[in-house]
Amino acid sequence: MTANVPEAGAPTAVPVAPDGEWLRVHPASPFVRGWVALAAIGFFFGRDFFERLLQGRPLFEENFAGRAPWLVAGGGIVLVVTVLGFILTWYFTKYQVAEGYVRVNSGFLFRQQRQARLDRVQAIDIVQPLLARIFGLAELKFEVADAGESAVKLAYLRMDDARQLRATILARAAGVVPDPARPQEAAPEAPEYPVLSVPPSRLIGSLLLSEQSFFVVAGGIASVVLSVVTENRGFFFYLIPAVLGLAASYWGSFNKGYNFTAAISPDGIRLHYGLLDTQAQTLPPGRVQALKVAQSPLWRIFGWYRIQVNVAGYGAVGSNGETASRTTLLPVGKLPDVMSMLALVLPDPGTTEPGKVFAAGLTGLDSDGGFVTTPHRVRFLAPLGWRRNGFATTDTALLIRSGRWWRELVVVPHQRTQSMALHQGPLARRFRVADLVLHTTAGPVSPRLTQAGLDEAGASLMPSPPAPGSPASGKPVNNGWQRWRPLRWLSLSKPRWLGQFRWLSLSKPVPNRKARNVAKPGRLGVGIIGAGKVGAVLGAALRSAEHAVVGVSAVSEASRERAETLLPGVPILEIQEIVERSELVLLAVPDDALAALVDGLAKLGAWQPGQIVAHTSGRFGVGVLRPVRAAGAIPLALHPAMTFTGMSLDLTRLLDCTFGVTADAAMLPIAQALVVEMGAEPVAIAEGDRTLYHTALAHGSNHMVTLVAQASQLLRDVGVDAPERMLGLCCGPRSRTRSLPANRR
Repeated sequence: MTANVPEAGAPTAVPVAPDGEWLRVHPASPFVRGWVALAAIGFFFGRDFFERLLQGRPLFEENFAGRAPWLVAGGGIVLVVTVLGFILTWYFTKYQVAEGYVRVNSGFLFRQQRQARLDRVQAIDIVQPLLARIFGLAELKFEVADAGESAVKLAYLRMDDARQLRATILARAAGVVPDPARPQEAAPEAPEYPVLSVPPSRLIGSLLLSEQSFFVVAGGIASVVLSVVTENRGFFFYLIPAVLGLAASYWGSFNKGYNFTAAISPDGIRLHYGLLDTQAQTLPPGRVQALKVAQSPLWRIFGWYRIQVNVAGYGAVGSNGETASRTTLLPVGKLPDVMSMLALVLPDPGTTEPGKVFAAGLTGLDSDGGFVTTPHRVRFLAPLGWRRNGFATTDTALLIRSGRWWRELVVVPHQRTQSMALHQGPLARRFRVADLVLHTTAGPVSPRLTQAGLDEAGASLMPSPPAPGSPASGKPVNNGWQRWRPLRWLSLSKPRWLGQFRWLSLSKPVPNRKARNVAKPGRLGVGIIGAGKVGAVLGAALRSAEHAVVGVSAVSEASRERAETLLPGVPILEIQEIVERSELVLLAVPDDALAALVDGLAKLGAWQPGQIVAHTSGRFGVGVLRPVRAAGAIPLALHPAMTFTGMSLDLTRLLDCTFGVTADAAMLPIAQALVVEMGAEPVAIAEGDRTLYHTALAHGSNHMVTLVAQASQLLRDVGVDAPERMLGLCCGPRSRTRSLPANRR
């Protein structure tokens, strides 16, 4: 496993136990879980003392001295039994991560073992109740597709241990195996890049303008009117339960939604929220079955929306509100926030005009954005909403909008639709309309298209079968942790279609990239810094993989000519402009110029969060890119072990080339995928081994040059006219094309 260079402020990775070893939770766990029992014991034995203290009576009765020994003995026995039960509960609670499973054994009278397959884990949450936060502990939850019941709960671990265990399980779920030479090396926690946060003032405003507030105020006005009319003040008493319920609802929503932040990482969408009880939730976009964007009439004043999702394993919304908070992707946000979250959940919108389509789904009427609405002939069945109710289909999802006053937009990816049903009553049959119900997993989203015209919508709702392997095909795809689909996943912090919205950046405006004509989803805008022999060839290789080269830097006449030959039509730009335009920046500069270039661009604030920055030096790993990491970008080291000529024949030679790649463990699949797309073979090199790797290649290269020169001279001495040709045929084609570390730039 490639070593990780920790981010500033990140928790230090602790060594993990060997694979398969059974471990115990924190010794304080049963006391944190059972504090209610301890409080009940204290209340039972101390209630009389407390009441007497409040009433000003003597704390002890006259005959208390005779009963005191029995009370003390009884209380001591109950306390000892309770503590002993806590200790036994802790002793018999163990967990293990091995053989593709996470297992938990618990119970000393009634034994129980629960396990979850790592590749079936839907989401992983870190939960910290208030008492656990005081002790620095956390609970780890693993959700699977089991109708809302958690397959595994680990309560409680030290916070650092919980985060480390989550990182280890996510790495195992992605297929990353530990280095056999360092089996106890901890899997580094994947970095995350902030997307949005909800200010407390906006959260409070959304609660005050909620539907509950409206009905309570309306009820209060009605009570005042009735009291005045009937001269009976008893109507005010009906408001007491409503006000108490509203206050409890306000507190629950504020406590759960406070400090809400969303971030993106290679593991998935990370949500952090909570005032007293905090929760860190990791949600892979591939597990989202359906999504709903809702806007109430009062929220329309400020342009606020809420996003909720159905996630396999979360189940329906429970009465305790816990599931409601976990299925809320955005408690309250403006349109740019909505678009950002839509982009994370649906990185490939399946349309060339996503902004227009989604905006029409949120606020449009009639046929805006290509929506098909309820036919005019049945407008009397929905006089207010018939122009709003409708649907639109893209290559990857079905969009259903509804509600003239309470607006809703439901998005269901085609791959997540389990089944469909048509509902049609007598009037619907008469006017040839029907309701289409899409069946997904349980949750707050119930996709239902109302009053769709059979004549108008039939062809759109029942399209011809898609081509095998297309995004809309029914073939199963990797719905889990998206690490092994990195080229669809690596640019999720700034998905391609977000480039159309200048206001949807993570920390600064995203430059307008309309000039990029990217036909394939998941392709990147690539900037080449250094059009030497290496940079120009690798740029051409990435371009042949359908990535868009948006700019190249070239100073000398030779490099300009090389760029025009290998990268025709690509503009030659200044370095800072290339960085601003690019999602992937390739630094193909000499080793001695690399560090100064990276630092200089960092001082200019050029690096962008979520941007991928790769260099081609064999001497350095990702340590030289520390300023890149500090800016929130993703550092990679991609060293092609090959001598370049700077001509098009190098593209063929890349097929026989090996790249030494170094990256954080969470980002290693991205580096590997880029190398594979260029037609080469990636080999992971640990950060600490980079110097030895470069030394080995340089040593072998120098000796190979010497041996070939000596052999050529010996052949010339015996009369061979073309010794290079003879040596090439004798040693095989790989010896001619296999590389040397000194990539002549």
